[in-house]
Amino acid sequence: MELIGAAAQTPAPSDFTLSGAAAKWLSLFICITITFQAILIFLQPVNWDEFRFLADIHQHRQGTLGPWLQTLHVHFFSWAVNVPGGEVSQVIAGRCLILLFECVTIAAIFVAARAFVAREEALFAVLSYLAFSYVVRHGASFRYDPIATALLMSALALILWHRISLTRACIAAACTALAALVTVKAVFYLPALALAAIWRLAESQDSKADLVRIGIAAGAGAATFAIVAILHRLTLAAPDAETAQRVVGHGFLKTIAEAGLLPRLDAILSSLVMDALIWILIGLGLAKAIAALRSARRADPRLLALLGLTLPLATLFFYRNAFPYYFAFILAPATILAGFALAGRDRLAVSAGAALVLLAGIHAATAPSPTLAVQRAHVDAVHRMFPQPVPYIDRASMIASFPKQGFFMSSWGVENYRDAGRPALREAVISTAPPLVIANAPALQAAFAGDRSPLLPEDVQALRDSYIHHWGFLWVAGKHLQAVPEASVFYLSIPGIYTIEGGGPVLIDHRTHRPGETVALSRGRHSVQSLSGEVDFTLRYGDNLFSPAVPPPSGPIFGDL
Repeated sequence: MELIGAAAQTPAPSDFTLSGAAAKWLSLFICITITFQAILIFLQPVNWDEFRFLADIHQHRQGTLGPWLQTLHVHFFSWAVNVPGGEVSQVIAGRCLILLFECVTIAAIFVAARAFVAREEALFAVLSYLAFSYVVRHGASFRYDPIATALLMSALALILWHRISLTRACIAAACTALAALVTVKAVFYLPALALAAIWRLAESQDSKADLVRIGIAAGAGAATFAIVAILHRLTLAAPDAETAQRVVGHGFLKTIAEAGLLPRLDAILSSLVMDALIWILIGLGLAKAIAALRSARRADPRLLALLGLTLPLATLFFYRNAFPYYFAFILAPATILAGFALAGRDRLAVSAGAALVLLAGIHAATAPSPTLAVQRAHVDAVHRMFPQPVPYIDRASMIASFPKQGFFMSSWGVENYRDAGRPALREAVISTAPPLVIANAPALQAAFAGDRSPLLPEDVQALRDSYIHHWGFLWVAGKHLQAVPEASVFYLSIPGIYTIEGGGPVLIDHRTHRPGETVALSRGRHSVQSLSGEVDFTLRYGDNLFSPAVPPPSGPIFGDL
């Protein structure tokens, strides 16, 4: 019990006043790491799931959003669709607000840590979180995770801060309910929250009254979930009553039941190398807490609550989507153990903090990428090509203000598509005639290149028959044709205005057309012939469709998650 000692006493509000050299140095280090992230907001490429996150917001504003679970964020960011400059600028603007959510997270880490350690070690816990390589890169990313992390860590801090009160318990329950609406991953925090509540209940001088308060708070949380869900659903186009069941049920199968052991071992091993100091300190804090628990005469609920902070990390063993960005969500409670490892060792905490801020600087320096310029160029080109929204096919709604067709081409989405066995892209070509394809998914790139693709053969054929390369990763409806004096027939899948490029005069449907002219073509069969000899020419969608005069920036259009 002495291992926790006076540093573990529940703080009074006056204890939060920062003083002393160690606290000042650690506070400075925290400010520096936050500055790194603030700068990276404007320099890091947009991940494909950030575009997908933005697409929900556009669909909500357009009145076409259906699913109610995991779409609550549309109300936080409805303003983002008005940000000028296209989807990349809108994501970056959204990241600025996400950074504020992260500030809530680190404040909650500090408050929660003060239940176990002094303020210097609590500050070190905050720094351990901010300096973690994946947090440097993804802590302010435009995703569900930072919002849920802020809500769940706030709930944890409210429980750990002081003895149980009805107001704080109800707020904590409401935060947890809102987090569950943001993402079902919120369930991974429940063991830590439960052990924190058990500790507070165990130390209560009136456990019966506190148990009643917890029961009321649980009811308030359930009511918050139900009321907010209903209000949210009222703002949607046509909410499906079975959507939530499908999301939870199918999500469990794909992300947990069928994932196997350590499904993202590569991300874990990479982190163990890049963040060795933080992992070592978390491990030392865990060993220290276990040793204290073993030496205690009886199970200490406070130590159990401290150990419970590491339980969310156990999901790394079985959660399929434990990509680098996931660590920013799941790591926050465990960093308190890093502070606990250095309890009473302020000088060592400052030295370790200096090392962490140096490592954070290295992580930040390697995060920017030319991919951001590639993304901006393509988004700008699409909006100049199509000033008004048109249907299109891509990986994950890169042009969020346009209606995406086909399926969401994540690894999970491709598996679902393959399991269904339906040629979704051919069906999209037939039903909505999208004039644009952004080949920003490996499956699409392979299909156009003639390489082996996970797409069904019918979809590969539909893409290759219906689209021609335009610029960079952009493909548009069109045909490369050869006309001879004898009439031949070609099939057009996507109706519209087409520009004739190259060659010489040709007869299309028995009417003469010259290069540079446009022709309106319907879906179906059309005849073509030359006036003399062989003529190679191209039909390209649009009336002299815009194409940037400069070559596209080199490099990939998406990086790693």
